[in-house]
Amino acid sequence: MFDERASPGRISVHLALADEASRENLLEEYRRPSKHGVLLTPEIAMEEAESASEAIEGFRPGLVHWRSRELSRSGFGPGRSPEPRLVRWKDGRSVSQSVDVEASRADEPVKIRSGRMPGARILGFAGLYALIVLLFVLRQSADSAPVWLSPVVVLATVAWGVVLHKTRFRGTPGYLEVDEDSLTWFERDTPPRHVVPREIPPVDVLLSNLQQIQFERVPSEHGRRYVRVSVRTDGVRSVLAEKITTAAAARLKETLKARSAFAGDVVLDRPGRTAA
Repeated sequence: MFDERASPGRISVHLALADEASRENLLEEYRRPSKHGVLLTPEIAMEEAESASEAIEGFRPGLVHWRSRELSRSGFGPGRSPEPRLVRWKDGRSVSQSVDVEASRADEPVKIRSGRMPGARILGFAGLYALIVLLFVLRQSADSAPVWLSPVVVLATVAWGVVLHKTRFRGTPGYLEVDEDSLTWFERDTPPRHVVPREIPPVDVLLSNLQQIQFERVPSEHGRRYVRVSVRTDGVRSVLAEKITTAAAARLKETLKARSAFAGDVVLDRPGRTAA
């Protein structure tokens, strides 16, 4: 199984097993579970994936599947049966088409950055850009502008820029991807300069196996609030993402509630409390 939706131009390769006993025949490094079976490699280039696909298909036709290409055959989601249906027209479009489109949009892949900004911070950046533009305007009209205005705008711009820098994202870098049947966390390594980033395998959780997802507030840092995301599958709780913004957590919660495959519980927790 080749999945090209993890990141643009990069492919993750999975192996679907016939049964659990087949896992024992694999090397230990290839037994890492994924939403399609086991993960062979988290990321290879498109050219390498297509070459491998052709070689495998030549050896045994029908063995290779490209997940995203199969899902896009009908525009939205898997292909549908062409059998006749009762259609009632309204405003030039059938009701059944409207329902199909809305349902498929609800299951479209959604990518959520761990550092997703809240609306107030976006307005803060907009205000900073407005101050910078005002500085250029004052420079062009220095003769007509009051003498005191330019220094005040400069000080306000510098102060506002320092505030935004001090309150920058300091959580776990990466992003969450929610598709029609799974939740995946892609963590990004950010080593010091001149150090090659290490490859961190993505963590996949099937929505059908997701019994509970917990959002726990962690201590604020430099005025920014963060949330730890934990999941419980098969009765076992584990941390999925150590520290994401509250805006990212809110977006994840809304996305999961709209997924038809998710029937688990959503728990909001605060420091000092333990979820049931």
